[in-house]
Amino acid sequence: MTHDSAGSRSGRTDSPHRLVSRRRVLAASAGALTGSAALIGALKAQAESTPAGGHNPLAQPDSTVAGPEGLATLLSYVPQRFVQGTGGSGLHWYYADLAQQFDALGVPRDEQGPDGENEDWLPALMTLATASGAFQFARVPEFTDGIGFNPLGVDQTLLAGDPPNQITLFRGGLVPANLVIAWELAGYTLMVTSDGTSIWSIGTDGELDLQHPVQRAVMAAFNNVTLIGDILVCAPTQELLEDALAAGAGGAPSAAADPVFGASLRTLPETTVSAIAVSPAAIGFTTDITLSASATPEEAARLDDLIAQSDENIAPMPPYAGLIAAVEAGAVANEEGDGAGTAMVRIVTASTEDGERATRVVEYRWNEGRSLSTGQPYVELMEITGLSVDDGIAVIDFEQLWSPRVWSDLIMMGDTLPFMIGTPE
Repeated sequence: MTHDSAGSRSGRTDSPHRLVSRRRVLAASAGALTGSAALIGALKAQAESTPAGGHNPLAQPDSTVAGPEGLATLLSYVPQRFVQGTGGSGLHWYYADLAQQFDALGVPRDEQGPDGENEDWLPALMTLATASGAFQFARVPEFTDGIGFNPLGVDQTLLAGDPPNQITLFRGGLVPANLVIAWELAGYTLMVTSDGTSIWSIGTDGELDLQHPVQRAVMAAFNNVTLIGDILVCAPTQELLEDALAAGAGGAPSAAADPVFGASLRTLPETTVSAIAVSPAAIGFTTDITLSASATPEEAARLDDLIAQSDENIAPMPPYAGLIAAVEAGAVANEEGDGAGTAMVRIVTASTEDGERATRVVEYRWNEGRSLSTGQPYVELMEITGLSVDDGIAVIDFEQLWSPRVWSDLIMMGDTLPFMIGTPE
């Protein structure tokens, strides 16, 4: 992920593209404001009211989950089928709480994001799993003008599903009037769903025009958009957007109430600023991962044997339904490349006995194994600081020692041997 830190809110040197964009906005704003007055009023009313189905998007979802309120609220707009089954990648959703992370690190920020001249903003952001491609273009004026907001200025975000069927959610830091004007200028068309919800579309069936400033950045992911309360819901097709709205209104099962991932949220603290939900299918082992150049053949063979050793010395890893990896506020990259902050893993098993066994297996493999990607002992990357079980959920906490991205890199790079079920073939 790359970010252009040039162009802060103060002392900005405008590019020709930025000037053209501003002139276009200024020339069209008067007519757009007049023509959009009714739309803005309707959007504000929609944002302030309780949608059909009685769901208040600003409140905790009507389920038994606790844990981070922002994460639970956004998951209430994700259809439950998105976290059931293995899916394509096995990575079900990515969540980031930008507001809490930046606040914890004292990085100033407003609706336009952090000041580009503040050197602390990018290290703070890099810790988070901001999987949406929108964050790669957050400093590209044509893109942010087209969607009506800067992704770096929102409070929370969540991406669920595999391409092309993904739902992208943003919460907080959104100005309804700015959204409507931007969407109209970008060619979005106002539509009304069967339940009376106003949505804006540039392609109800996932159409794609790579010359469009929004689609050029995020493909069809933002083709269909609407604001419900303080939550912006984006989807490639109108059908998928309506599925998300039905989940949010309580008319369909949502991921917030999922018995695996939803229920495990209660084991995460309110200070959780990022998390990834993973199915067991994504927890694998492969000798194709390049080991460190310093790894000897004996060390490589030891990795191959680690699971068999843990099976013999502890017990086989019990089957489990899902895993969440997460990090608390305050984790940040620094000049030395050291880590900071508490990382967390939650493994959802079928019983307290299985949960206890999972913690013992992970502890053994962590203490005895080496990273498949760096060759370092896992204990040099993160140190286990807590092992417990909460109603079948293995609760494992770590102190990050090497990099504030270790918690997510292990998942994204398939460096997940300590958590694997079974023996590799």
